[in-house]
Amino acid sequence: MTNVEDIKSLIMKTVLFCLLLLFSTNSYSQYIVTKVNGTVKKKNTGEVLKTGSKFNNNELLAFSSPNDMVRAIVGGKGVFVLTPSPAAEKSGSIFLEIVNTTLNIKSKEGNLSGRGMSHQALPEALITNSSINSKNLIAPENKYLIDTKKYPLTNGNAFFIQVEVSGGSPVIQPLKTTGDTLIICDTDFKIPANNSSSVKYSLGFFSKENDRSELIAQIKPYFDTTNQMENIIKVFISENKNFVKKANLEVQCYAEICEALAKPADITFEYIFNNIFFDLSKDNPITK
Repeated sequence: MTNVEDIKSLIMKTVLFCLLLLFSTNSYSQYIVTKVNGTVKKKNTGEVLKTGSKFNNNELLAFSSPNDMVRAIVGGKGVFVLTPSPAAEKSGSIFLEIVNTTLNIKSKEGNLSGRGMSHQALPEALITNSSINSKNLIAPENKYLIDTKKYPLTNGNAFFIQVEVSGGSPVIQPLKTTGDTLIICDTDFKIPANNSSSVKYSLGFFSKENDRSELIAQIKPYFDTTNQMENIIKVFISENKNFVKKANLEVQCYAEICEALAKPADITFEYIFNNIFFDLSKDNPITK
């Protein structure tokens, strides 16, 4: 009888140990933030979440509104989007919920990652997928590939940005080129002091030999004034370096930038990505 009881006790201890191990593993799943819309805090510490913040499945989050959203990486698993669920506890104007019970949806990164990282020439480089993000990311300096057969940069031909404001005359801003590369800076976007919400930006090309200008693409700028793209790239590389090869990592990171912020200039993104990848690889080898 004693042996039977000992066996039962051993079985129970084994089951409890397995459950405890399973719980510990799940609770340790770590999220690293790439982007926050709204104001979201860790309830227990008051820490405001931002790019690079970390939390686990059992963290109690305080959302400032039901529309708040957190995008976060789980190493080796992808990007997840967290929003308060209808069951979130309302405390005054704050919505409280444990991460495990939030509306936790995996980001549809595959929609963008399939195109590869070859450079797109203008105007395709500015065309966005409206079902994901209709805006173009504008860093301090942005470089785009030019098809010089289609847009020859000779005899005074030139690219320009046309700025249109409702009720006003269009403003033309000439752009710089070097070789087969167009350079667009954030300072090239002349934002009027009044009525700026109705501004329309277009990329144009002037052909001197034909004495004709044409608008070739509309630009909906998202001005990255706080280096958000660089910060997301750093987080993305750091958290996925042991799970994804460099080529795949670059494509996935590009997809996250497109969805979380806006579509970047291919050449600019690749330059920043490679520099950060190299810097992070010097002391901590990354899968090549």
